[in-house]
Amino acid sequence: MSKEPLIVTCGLGSNSTAVLVGYQERGIIPDHIIFADTGGERPETYAYKYILSAWLVKHGMPAVETIKTDLPPLYENCIKNKELPSVVYGRKSCSDKWKTRPMNKALRIKGYDNVVKVIGIDADEAHRAGESQRKWIKHIYPLLDWDWGRDECIEAINRAGLPQPGKSSCYFCPNMHGTEVRKLNHDYPNLAKKACFMEKNASLTEIKGLGRSWSWTEMLKIDDMFSEDYKQFSGTDCGCHDG
Repeated sequence: MSKEPLIVTCGLGSNSTAVLVGYQERGIIPDHIIFADTGGERPETYAYKYILSAWLVKHGMPAVETIKTDLPPLYENCIKNKELPSVVYGRKSCSDKWKTRPMNKALRIKGYDNVVKVIGIDADEAHRAGESQRKWIKHIYPLLDWDWGRDECIEAINRAGLPQPGKSSCYFCPNMHGTEVRKLNHDYPNLAKKACFMEKNASLTEIKGLGRSWSWTEMLKIDDMFSEDYKQFSGTDCGCHDG
């Protein structure tokens, strides 16, 4: 193991949870486990923090620490600026400003000059892995080292006796598939309404809405006219998603 502090970046989704299970099985104890809160996660993600933290402490590991930026929550920031999350426009500054920078600032405040940051990218998405742009941070990807894909992550979480956390991302993430948007509307209609308000409030030209080439608002209006099966839905990759 490196002498630098071992920092697990935890999105409270399947991948980072599987990393922590794998570390527990191998007797590896991180120095910190940090979750960067954009203020826009799904309710089950926030609830999972307490479930996971209890399991971690029970196994002699640190609880999950919540890190927040000095900026307003991402949703409120978009409303104020009459815009959508930056990934809609082909940028990933929302992930950088509300997750990466706050985590790095918190590590500096802790007095760390060099750290090893653990990132939960699984073997099915190895293309997302990359080196840190900051010299004082080293990225490592244990799921790639263990050759754990999605199935192996799910199996590990089951072995630990933990409930499956599912995917973690903002409820208004533009990288959600239409089936995910429908499920959000089914499970949390109030959050779907907030996302649609964000869309209506934004000053848009070429972009039609949160779906880039399509509007969540218009899609859900059409869906209200027909019966839908919300049980099956697919996910997609986002620069800050976890699992």
